[in-house]
Amino acid sequence: MPEEKKHTDIDELIARHLAGTATAREEAVLQEWLEGGSDRRDELEQMRRIWQASEEIRTLAHPDLDSEWSALRRRLHSRPRTQPALKIVHRKRMTTRLLRVAAVLVVGLFAAALVQMISGPLSRKVYTAASQTEVITLPDGSSVTLDRGSRLITPRRFGKKGRHVLLEGTAFFEVSHDAARPFTVRAGGIDITVLGTKFNVRADKEDHTVVDLVEGSVQVAAPGDGRVVLAPGEEARWDREKKELTKTAVHDPNFLAWKTRRLTFRNTPLPQVLSTLEDTYHTHFRTTAGPAPSCHVTASFDREPLDHVLETLSAILDISFEKTQEGYAVAGNGCRE
Repeated sequence: MPEEKKHTDIDELIARHLAGTATAREEAVLQEWLEGGSDRRDELEQMRRIWQASEEIRTLAHPDLDSEWSALRRRLHSRPRTQPALKIVHRKRMTTRLLRVAAVLVVGLFAAALVQMISGPLSRKVYTAASQTEVITLPDGSSVTLDRGSRLITPRRFGKKGRHVLLEGTAFFEVSHDAARPFTVRAGGIDITVLGTKFNVRADKEDHTVVDLVEGSVQVAAPGDGRVVLAPGEEARWDREKKELTKTAVHDPNFLAWKTRRLTFRNTPLPQVLSTLEDTYHTHFRTTAGPAPSCHVTASFDREPLDHVLETLSAILDISFEKTQEGYAVAGNGCRE
């Protein structure tokens, strides 16, 4: 294949990957290309950061580029004359590929990202819960509980026609009612729109984005024509690999355990229990071969430390937990009668 054609194909794959429209086969081809060297992975990561920055601008700020350029020109002309001229450092290969990807996407996001990099944040705030959950009060009075390891991006002031935020990870929203300004959360490739309600969003799973409704009503919109409306006790699940949006009853009674630390298991298979504990306490379990994985658990825990939970499980199931660098190794002789 000619070198130019090869570059064009990879650029198109990168564009579809960043836009979330690549097929499973295309993702596999891109992964094979990435395995050709760490420089390729670094290159993709830099393009991803620029894409995310420009997507945030488009979603949250809806900038008027003419106004932004005018403001930028005023700032540049107001510099003291002794200040050195603005310097732009070019990296030929990266610039070429970025321009190719931007051309494939056929949107103005690259220009918006350039404005962002030169003139600074466009009236937005970034909240990050690094080591513990964080409670955030938004300008409209809405409350967001952000799970650790998650990030929320918001405008400093909401507009007159709508309220838009961007979520990466897991969060619980208590939205103040405002019929004139719908509240929209973009997370994991979908938009969740409400007027006033309480709901949980998990967008940190590898292949799924999940919305669980506690109170009120929400509309979940996926790329294309996918759209569902949830009632309390219902769940929407977006399969990013299959591009499928489904609605069911909430099947996990512990979907808020990461926030409340309250856990309820009713004849729950051990693998599901361990998965819930991983999400709740941000750890990892490795299960060795044996009968223990087929055991079931019936127990409740109310804001107990993980060590106490594991002690109880060890007594109930006759299994053991060994602390490792990655989390815990699980072994056991079987289930108690």
